[in-house]
Amino acid sequence: MKFLYFPVYYFGRSGLSNCLMSLECGIGLAHLMNRILLIDERVSPSANVVNHGKKVSNSNLPMLTDLYDIPVNWKYAKDIPNLDSVDIIKKNNSLSNKVYCSSKNVNVLSDKFKDFSRGRSVITYSDNLKEVPLIKVDTDQTLSFYSHFFYIEDKREDFIRTMLSIKPKKVYRDYVKFIVNKIGNFDAVHIRMGDLLSKPHKYNEKGLPFPKDYWDPNFTSMRYRTEEDIIKVFDKFFTKDKPILISSDGFKTSSVNFPHRQSIFTKIKNEYSNVIFINDLILNDKDNYEYFKELPYSSSILIAMLSQLICSKSDIFIGTMLSTFTGIIQRYRQKDFKFLWDEIPPTRGPWNKQKTKIDVSYRFKNCEMVETNEGYFSWNRVNYNHINPAWMREWKESFEW
Repeated sequence: MKFLYFPVYYFGRSGLSNCLMSLECGIGLAHLMNRILLIDERVSPSANVVNHGKKVSNSNLPMLTDLYDIPVNWKYAKDIPNLDSVDIIKKNNSLSNKVYCSSKNVNVLSDKFKDFSRGRSVITYSDNLKEVPLIKVDTDQTLSFYSHFFYIEDKREDFIRTMLSIKPKKVYRDYVKFIVNKIGNFDAVHIRMGDLLSKPHKYNEKGLPFPKDYWDPNFTSMRYRTEEDIIKVFDKFFTKDKPILISSDGFKTSSVNFPHRQSIFTKIKNEYSNVIFINDLILNDKDNYEYFKELPYSSSILIAMLSQLICSKSDIFIGTMLSTFTGIIQRYRQKDFKFLWDEIPPTRGPWNKQKTKIDVSYRFKNCEMVETNEGYFSWNRVNYNHINPAWMREWKESFEW
């Protein structure tokens, strides 16, 4: 037997979506190498542990392998055998700066490959490596969407089907089906609370700061928006006679106290009485909660995963740019990549000292990134101004073959 050692991003000390993305890269490597995957996940994804009151128990937290189907042979890395090994990614290096080629015959000088790699270093599975008993990814910097990491030419359909089979276990999919059947048709949105609470750092042409409530999308604070901006998007895409489900990290967090958090959502509900918060849907609906209590876990991490799956079933979904939580939902849907607003700074940093007004409206219309450039791959055709495309959003290459 031959093995692949792979550490989950920060060994699990990150958010659910970040850790899932990382594990997916490990699964993809194990699939392509035909090796047993040794998963080094030392803790449950910690960033999603929030306080929902007594209805949720975080005393028994699930690992990723408790929540998702893993379509390769795997073991926990504590069972790692004492074998000769080779590191394909060295300690302190980042997987997001690498490209894995499934075939040693790939022409790395072709325009297509150059468009994919964008100067990243290449990993191939050479004949010599195939004889090594244990291959190791010796870094926990393993954050990347698999769409941006794997360059696949041969048997691409088989690879994509394998990756798309990484999904919540059937017991959780059945629970979501139960909820969705009760609701009927609905739209959904993911709102990252940090975008509404961060203070702006904006300057006018004279270098003087604007009033703190001033918002101009042509200036640079990447994460300052208001509830009025959300309502404008709702007015454009949603109606008031169909349920709008909201997934957000803005409820009763254990580490941060923002008294005005609920008032933000109150303003939205005053305009759209058909808004339903997914945590309320799960915990405050009698039938949904009774079913929830019967699931193998009843933690806040599970609510995060269920929220993603519920949002993926919506007619229209609008997410938050630069959010891997949104990226997972958009991949589940395999269509439309809508975002509440453009999060990309108009110029390379430092963004909070930008003093010149720059028109970036050409690159974001109708809540979608506009393809204004040429290139073989999605990330070649849009503008993201030095934000790392490995994690900034998911790409259609994750489900197309």
